[in-house]
Amino acid sequence: MYHHIDIPPRDKKNKKLWVSIKKFNQQMVYLKEHGYSSITFKDLMKHIQEGRRLPDDPVIITFDDGAENIYTNAFPILKKYGFKACIFLIAEQSMLKINQLKEMQVYGIEFGSHTKTHPNLLEIRDDKIREEIFDSKKILEERLNTNIVVFAYPYGQGAYDERIKQVVKEGGYFFACGIKRGKQALPINNPYSLNRILIRRDDFMIDFMLKLKKGVSRL
Repeated sequence: MYHHIDIPPRDKKNKKLWVSIKKFNQQMVYLKEHGYSSITFKDLMKHIQEGRRLPDDPVIITFDDGAENIYTNAFPILKKYGFKACIFLIAEQSMLKINQLKEMQVYGIEFGSHTKTHPNLLEIRDDKIREEIFDSKKILEERLNTNIVVFAYPYGQGAYDERIKQVVKEGGYFFACGIKRGKQALPINNPYSLNRILIRRDDFMIDFMLKLKKGVSRL
């Protein structure tokens, strides 16, 4: 799980979410040289539904929020090493232009929903929860002319709330991602609260390697 691939502005609070271009490139080189294969959530869905074989050592590279630096800085590196990814978009606050989205889509980048306006789902009314989850899918599907199969909970909030997970399921998503640290085991028994591994700005390569092997690098 990534957010930004760039140098953080001085006034930013969550600077840990800004991974440098150099580090991101080094991390993608490591994946390439050690035989990891990137897949999308649709690939994973077909594996579950149709029994399609997954490559050895599969990874899903995800980006939350849809910052423009994903297009300008991460996308060229992904293309360089032949990797796919999934970008979770905030439907009504997209920082990526439609031509940028379409270019990435043609290449094979997948898109998921990150709600309409990025609220904490545990702090809003039931009707608003439904609107954020249902309407964001509809908006993105119309904009991108594709089926949106995966959802990411803003701030990870709601990923372990059975009521909210049920709304996500009713909304027509096949998967949903939280922010709980750790590798995701197969077969999947928690499709609406998938684990992810947060890659931080202050991660060294040893941290990245440990996260790939164990799911965490810090206690």
